[in-house]
Amino acid sequence: GQKSLGVGGIITMAAMGIGALSRLIVIGSNIAVLAQAFTAGGFFSIAPVTLLLVICSGIVWNFGLATMAIDRLREEVAILAASDDLTSLANRRGLNERLSLAMRRARRSGQTFAVMLVDLDNLKQINDSLGHSAGDAAIIHTAELIRAVMSQQDYAARLGGDEFCVIIAKPHASAPGADAASLSRPAQMADALLERLATTP
Repeated sequence: GQKSLGVGGIITMAAMGIGALSRLIVIGSNIAVLAQAFTAGGFFSIAPVTLLLVICSGIVWNFGLATMAIDRLREEVAILAASDDLTSLANRRGLNERLSLAMRRARRSGQTFAVMLVDLDNLKQINDSLGHSAGDAAIIHTAELIRAVMSQQDYAARLGGDEFCVIIAKPHASAPGADAASLSRPAQMADALLERLATTP
């Protein structure tokens, strides 16, 4: 969907409107003076008003830009708070939020989901024998393989250590063949992930 302007965007648009209004006043008053429908004295009497509008539009514009920057920073902080630093997957907090959303959606619309847990074996031995950098590489590689078997509707998270969790979206209950797809898709994803883990270095 399209992203909303936000408060900063609305303020910036208002500043553009104020600036445009001041320019229209200047252009209109110049035309009126040339057409002799407006005296020079009258023109200079509204000059302070237009100047004030220009100053006001600049202040509002800068305030809008600052608000947009703050909104962007808040979004980035929220994303970082729900992301795993090593794999860029969601972390436990992000997973809990998405699970709550999926459960609400299931109660409201009947769209169910499956949960797949992935646990790496022998990660401690890799860390002890080859070093933590090798263990981190194994975790990152596993995260990439999980991404490779996911669809855009699925959601993956690293719970910590060697544990991952994938929320697998299922077809709506009213969709044709939903029952068969609901049963087969999680198993197909698990088989595809196991095959990739077994065949990739």
